[in-house]
Amino acid sequence: MKRYGFVIFLYLSEVKNVIFIFLCLLGFKLVSAQDTLYICNPGEAIELQTEQGDFLYLWTPSKSLTNPTIYNPTARPLEETTYIVRRITFEPTQNLIENPDFSEGNVGFSSDYPFVDAINTQGVFGISTSAKSLNGVFFEDCPDHTTGDGPMMVIDGSPVANERVWCQTIDIKPNSTYAFSSWLTSVKRENPAMLKFSINGTPIGQVFTAAQNVCEWRQFYELWNSESAETADICIINQNTNPNGNDFALDDFAFFELEQIEFDTIVVIVEALIAAEERRFYIPNIFSPNEDGFNDVFEVFTGKGVESVNYLKVFDQWGNLVSNGQSWDGRLNDQPANVGLYVYVAEISFSNGDVDIFQGSLQLVR
Repeated sequence: MKRYGFVIFLYLSEVKNVIFIFLCLLGFKLVSAQDTLYICNPGEAIELQTEQGDFLYLWTPSKSLTNPTIYNPTARPLEETTYIVRRITFEPTQNLIENPDFSEGNVGFSSDYPFVDAINTQGVFGISTSAKSLNGVFFEDCPDHTTGDGPMMVIDGSPVANERVWCQTIDIKPNSTYAFSSWLTSVKRENPAMLKFSINGTPIGQVFTAAQNVCEWRQFYELWNSESAETADICIINQNTNPNGNDFALDDFAFFELEQIEFDTIVVIVEALIAAEERRFYIPNIFSPNEDGFNDVFEVFTGKGVESVNYLKVFDQWGNLVSNGQSWDGRLNDQPANVGLYVYVAEISFSNGDVDIFQGSLQLVR
């Protein structure tokens, strides 16, 4: 009898070998032996770890990770996934950014935003050791990223499009690869900032959204090749022009010539999917719609071999229909549904032409 789990593992190993060869051809150094982790069901949490103490981390794919720029993000993969982390070491003396941590105050950079001592309107910034000291009514008491008691740049997002938040021009060497990094946090929960980073007018990386949780610092990081350029005009523009909320802070900028990238890989295998070669799906039996970002929605997780979820119906204990669609957010008549036991019925179409109905119990908790 064929051991399908063994077949999948060989397939993932072959993929990783191709990745290793590709990275070697690029001249990157590979570190640490490959690791394999297992979870029982799709969407379960598991912590990834690589060597601690490097300056920059970037995990890919990032979709199922809590934070792709730390050494130990939590992953919730829906299928077997190979995670690759880029690690970059850095010495502060290599940093080409002037006043990177704002310890010198409002110097070394330019901004379309006016500098103020107190923030009481949109489209301005201040520099302080606490966001709350600039606006004691709306901002949280967020400390800086560097030491926890140093200065940072605190911004109230502008409702005017394309205004530059922070810019700095740096002399560089042509045909060289540089790493750029900055740290971002929300100082008010509502409507997080969405920052576009650019060098010499060309965007680098994707638009970077601040965490909705206040005082949670997240790192933007991207590589850039200078080609024929001899200067790098680095700028940040907030793509969010909604005046409600949109309050954030920046700290600890870095821009330095890259010498070496190290890579590590981790494979996460979902045991429940190994047992069903062409019918990869998972229906949870419990969910918690409490708006914490995890398990807030009851839905069918699908993978290889599934064509579509035709419907997902949820009934209460008395047989009343409470939801009929592709998912349920735990609400009934625009109000939170009662905690307790429910029953679901799902119809799923598979790629081989089968159409089956599945039913079971569902526990709603908060």
